[in-house]
Amino acid sequence: METILLFVPIAIILVLTIPPSIRLLRRTGLHVALVALNIVPFYGTVVLIWIIAYSNWPNTHSAKSSIVAPTVPPSPMYEGEVAMRPKTIVYFERIIFGTLLLSVLQVYLIWDRIYAFGNPPDRNLQAVIYLTFVVFMLALIGTLTLLVSRRRSKIAMWVSIMMAAYGIWLVVSGIIHGPLVGSNIIPALQCVGQVVAYSLLLTPSARRWMSREDEKAA
Repeated sequence: METILLFVPIAIILVLTIPPSIRLLRRTGLHVALVALNIVPFYGTVVLIWIIAYSNWPNTHSAKSSIVAPTVPPSPMYEGEVAMRPKTIVYFERIIFGTLLLSVLQVYLIWDRIYAFGNPPDRNLQAVIYLTFVVFMLALIGTLTLLVSRRRSKIAMWVSIMMAAYGIWLVVSGIIHGPLVGSNIIPALQCVGQVVAYSLLLTPSARRWMSREDEKAA
């Protein structure tokens, strides 16, 4: 019963924030999937407000064009023979790699506890296996990120989003069932960073980049 009562305030917040968020997203031309940010109480809603506030509002542009002149879609910008990436994609890449650095810091800070957790005869072997797994996951996430930001791979995008969603769910579950102690602060920061990074992929400029609209225009 106590666990159910903990989710009552969250449910009330979702009921109060999701309908107006959907209306705002439709009016600004942003992807309605961004409403999922409200699932992260307070922080997700704050991120959503910032995305809406600093995105291009098509209705405003159309109103200006009716008074002055019709707007012409900008031609793609190129650096040499390679199209320049939008800032949203650049920030996405930087934020994800920042969360990977936080993962390395987290392993360093809790290494003593990780090593002590293993069985005494096999601690060294278990430590090697754990480090191998960590390196593999960091390399996998880094590769998926580069495939998204440099190769515009939608498959890599959705795979990385599902992996991030699962990781966020694990962290949030741990925080709900226990206090936000020092060892949970870095994972919580990683979750916030991942939510911000993958939200950037739903902005209009990132969606145009992923759809290769600049290449079609050229």
